Amino acid sequence: MKLFVTVAALALTALCAQAQRTDPYLQAAQQAEALHDLPTAVRNYRAYLDSHPKSADAHIDLSTVLLEQKDYDAAIQELQIAVPLVGKKRRPTLLTDIGLAEIKKNDIPAAKAQFDAALALDPKNLLAAALLANTDLHQNDPEAALRDLGPLGTLADQNVELATAYSQALIRTGQLHQGATILARVADTKDDAALFTEAGSAFLQDSEPEPARRALESAHRLSPEDANVDTLVGIARILLSDPFAAESAFREALALQPDNFLANLYLGITLLSRRGGDSAAKPFFDLAQELPLPASTPLKQGGLFQTDSGSLDPAIALLKQIATKNPGNPEPHEQLANLYSKLHRNAEANAEERLAKQLTTP
Repeated sequence: MKLFVTVAALALTALCAQAQRTDPYLQAAQQAEALHDLPTAVRNYRAYLDSHPKSADAHIDLSTVLLEQKDYDAAIQELQIAVPLVGKKRRPTLLTDIGLAEIKKNDIPAAKAQFDAALALDPKNLLAAALLANTDLHQNDPEAALRDLGPLGTLADQNVELATAYSQALIRTGQLHQGATILARVADTKDDAALFTEAGSAFLQDSEPEPARRALESAHRLSPEDANVDTLVGIARILLSDPFAAESAFREALALQPDNFLANLYLGITLLSRRGGDSAAKPFFDLAQELPLPASTPLKQGGLFQTDSGSLDPAIALLKQIATKNPGNPEPHEQLANLYSKLHRNAEANAEERLAKQLTTP
């Protein structure tokens, strides 16, 4: 008798599923969706749900169409209806989807709440963890990203998105070598110019020119029309004592963007080390003096102004100009202190160090 009841129940379930598949509204909705007739798909999904309000799959399918229509609020509503209708194993995925829809709305706190909820149900959900960390990074809080990832950060090699978020959080909290190493691997997997550039920049900040060069040259391969990438490639080559290759990179940058501040600056520095370099460098220094300092100028990056030229006067003059134009920026003063120390002008070096310290002290 028990076996008969079980078989009957299975048969009834199969019949219900077959009826759902052959429902004219559901069929019309799926056909319209396949033809990208989104309004018709929405209308037929809603008609089907009028008589099948507990069909989780229909709510989810409708949400997909609504997302494509950029009707994010309606899509979120359908997903929220579906969450209690599915089994517990599917709920973290739906909560993650809701969080992604909230990101589309640019509601980062709401998205963070959904990713948190997904992780509460499935603490090993690597995608939800990565997305949660990304919301922290979006809010400029890399420390929170590392806290939210917790021990899951050690599993970065198992999920590309997790590795991206984890490495970026490491870089932004000053753990440059570890973060750049992971991010370079991710960039290689994704073949992503922006990630190669970020990894290369972090290696430069950590005074690691060889891995920086590899990452940045990969970025250049993928994005050959990016003057900023060319400039960073040149910086890495300077540090590797390859001034002619560096000059080539800076000239490529200037061919793309003649008013690129850093390319003019670094090309001038590169030319200083040559015989008669002062006169060759002067036009580029002169142009750099007329250009605005970028919002985030990596003056420390790559050992700027660490040339062995006998005459550093042009570099000193340019740094003074930069310091005058940007009175709240300590970096020109730090570099001036470096140059004065190199020239054994200790009193001036100490004065610049004091200025830099005053500007960095809260």
